[in-house]
Amino acid sequence: MRRRTLWTVWLVCVLFLAGCKPHGPDVFLVEVESVLLDPRAGSPVLLLVDKETSRVLPVWVGQNEAKSIAMELEGMSAPRPLTHDLLKRVLDVLDARLERVVITDLREDTYFAVLVLRSGSKRWEVDSRPSDAVALALRCHSPIYVSRVLQEKGAFVDLAASPFAPPVEQTYGFSAQDVSPEVARYFGLSSSKGVLITDVDSESRAARAGLRRGDILVKVEREPVADLEGLRDSLSKLRTRKGVRLEVSRGGESVLIKLEGPQADKG
Repeated sequence: MRRRTLWTVWLVCVLFLAGCKPHGPDVFLVEVESVLLDPRAGSPVLLLVDKETSRVLPVWVGQNEAKSIAMELEGMSAPRPLTHDLLKRVLDVLDARLERVVITDLREDTYFAVLVLRSGSKRWEVDSRPSDAVALALRCHSPIYVSRVLQEKGAFVDLAASPFAPPVEQTYGFSAQDVSPEVARYFGLSSSKGVLITDVDSESRAARAGLRRGDILVKVEREPVADLEGLRDSLSKLRTRKGVRLEVSRGGESVLIKLEGPQADKG
């Protein structure tokens, strides 16, 4: 019975491998940045980041594929094996491995990918949807590559300027909101200009710098900040710097804070 089962699995894989196509060598490595909901389309989008340029390739995926990718990223397992779990087990049974996956092209708003499989001296390339390829690559701890053709087609976007980017203040570890007239009266401010710090992540750059919940941020690099939009604009322009000077109002007193920028991590 076991021999028959293995024969069936082998036959399925042979049929699966029948549609293989070659791809060119001009590729580069990417990593999975996140899976999130596109705020415009309301559908899941997979973000693949080129670490050298910090630009991302957004790939819209189905609900099931998004769930499969997200579960693997979070280290979660399903009560019953998902399709991609099953495919990994099939590869294990056949003593084959997923060498890498490559997103090869974009045609008529549809992405194309291949799985590069190897067993001993044999090597196959199998057509795949990018979402399935990435879900399987994560389970097999295999690298993900993208063809430079996609760069030439303008498929990559600047994450910081894209609708998928988190608010810039979150990269520093704090949340904020505009100072309403009610907030200004509560804190005894002369105007409603400035930004209220509503939360600070205890492990963040903001916390290490001494920023506190309840601070009113009034200046960035000595330039007045009128509202949250102005703060985000200022921080975005200064994101390549290793440090940013903030001035906050705390208990009626002015406090200066030196906030480390993301570039500080690069030495």
